Amino acid sequence: MNGPHAAESIESRYADLVPEWLDALKLMAAQSEAFDSLNHGEGPALLLLLKADAGLSAGAMSETMGITTGRMANILRRLEEKKLVDRTVVPSNRRKASITLTDEGRAYARGLHDHIRRRAISVLDVLGRDDAETLIRILRKLADNVGSERTPALAEADDAEHPGIRKP
Repeated sequence: MNGPHAAESIESRYADLVPEWLDALKLMAAQSEAFDSLNHGEGPALLLLLKADAGLSAGAMSETMGITTGRMANILRRLEEKKLVDRTVVPSNRRKASITLTDEGRAYARGLHDHIRRRAISVLDVLGRDDAETLIRILRKLADNVGSERTPALAEADDAEHPGIRKP
């Protein structure tokens, strides 16, 4: 390990911060009202359909959202029950359906989009311009480097603790 903290493990440097970080994330999530009437995944599906502004297949939606087709089917079933989306069979291929927003679904999705935008502006305003830009830079850095859950420092620490064992 290189750098000023070479003697201490990655776990010992950050373990005390994990509970605080998770608590802060929970508080932020609890304060958001945007998805109160929606189940997990329904909001992003509505926003995807709003952005597409045309019918999408369930398969295309599940691929874009990074979820299984089974999970997508459940989300679409619930959105249909709420009268927010319609499924229309594609005449050229009766096994496929085009998913579109109903008028009510389009209005709801626009309201959801606007709510999320206002909420984001409010949060960024609390930080101020400089801190907001720093937060965005940090979030991008996390998105680029933590997706594998195995950062270079953690990989090095794991390899040192367990030589010869390859982790995903």
